[in-house]
Amino acid sequence: MLLPTLLLLLSSFLCCEGLSPPPLPRRRLLFRAVPLLLPLPSPALPPLPPGAPFRYLPPPKPLFRAPLSQPFAVACMRSSYDALESLRIGGMDQFQKDFFFERQLYWDPYRSSPGLPPVQQGVLADPSYFDFISFAQYATIDARLSAPLAVYTEVVPRPELPNADLSDASSAPGFETVARRRPPSVPDAALPPLFSSRVGASLLAYFAKTFGGTKLAVPPFERDAPLRSLAALCACFSRSGFSAAATADEPSPGSFLLDFPQPATAWSGRALARKGSKCVNDFPLMAAAELVGGVRGVKVERGEQFVRYRFRIEEGGG
Repeated sequence: MLLPTLLLLLSSFLCCEGLSPPPLPRRRLLFRAVPLLLPLPSPALPPLPPGAPFRYLPPPKPLFRAPLSQPFAVACMRSSYDALESLRIGGMDQFQKDFFFERQLYWDPYRSSPGLPPVQQGVLADPSYFDFISFAQYATIDARLSAPLAVYTEVVPRPELPNADLSDASSAPGFETVARRRPPSVPDAALPPLFSSRVGASLLAYFAKTFGGTKLAVPPFERDAPLRSLAALCACFSRSGFSAAATADEPSPGSFLLDFPQPATAWSGRALARKGSKCVNDFPLMAAAELVGGVRGVKVERGEQFVRYRFRIEEGGG
């Protein structure tokens, strides 16, 4: 109805000016009007800016999740921190400050979400808290990966105080400011996959140390029997409390599916994806990719109570 109305107004204007409106064939009129009657595709949601209000993120849902293994939760957090530090793209003293502000920004609205059980602040074994703190950590990591520095300064403990607390290092004695330079061999685009690879390697090392010599030990990957090691990896994540009974499957030859119901990152994974993060806390995917020597064609399906990873193994992997 909009186009005929505009044509009528145009015709009236031209007549008032003493001009004759150009004739428009009926066939062309119908052709031009048809697209206005067709349903338009829904545009993809744009990434959220840094520090976007909590209300723009998917709301956390109450889930019946078992506690995580405390050492495993620490391994996830520590491996992510160490992987970022190893890239040398910014001072870790500034990272700690940014991480703190990210936690402060989202903590109160997160723990006050309707239906969410009481969250035990600082308890990594609490899956609701781990879900939150992992979100804050990876939101900070993603910001660093998106704007890496070539040269930067960093406040570090003096050699005689290697374990000093960096939380207030700028004004405490026993610290020094050093200049650092990023290794020039790694381009910006390679930073996220390199980070993920190092996190995956750290998690595999943790599982080898924790479950080595037991029935849960992850066997070396073999291309002739890929599900054997992938299923063992899923079992390690489940035994560590990351998810209920996780499974590995091969729906079609060469295509693999890892299914994690009620994962510890159910909310944080969806929230990070909604923010448009280049790097999401997909710990099982990072470990699986490192285990098999690389994956391609990755598709991630995130629901309120599950996360599923579909991929193919890189040629020559393993």
